[in-house]
Amino acid sequence: MKNRILHRIASIAALFLTFAAAPDARAYIDTETIDGVTWTYKKVGKLSTVLGAKPTRGNLVSPRRLGGGIVVGIGEQAFQDGQMTTFTMPDTVMSIGAGAFADCDNLTSAPI
Repeated sequence: MKNRILHRIASIAALFLTFAAAPDARAYIDTETIDGVTWTYKKVGKLSTVLGAKPTRGNLVSPRRLGGGIVVGIGEQAFQDGQMTTFTMPDTVMSIGAGAFADCDNLTSAPI
């Protein structure tokens, strides 16, 4: 378990060093539809943060990339009141905003 945690920390550090946004990178919000789900995301440089998705029901699987950027976060209140039963996020996610899954009464699994 300890090795897994250390590996995860090293992976996160490498990801930031490799894909960190340039100082002059502009942030923008956009949408992308994948397999019938429309994802809203914020992109800065080569990094993306999920801000929400429609529809949010059933088994929802976050893509690894949105807008060409690696998904590294789930935004605040991104799925508040969502109806999904499970949510799967990529192993590139390093932060989950406050209330991201608030009031998701049907959610039974969201492995990290």
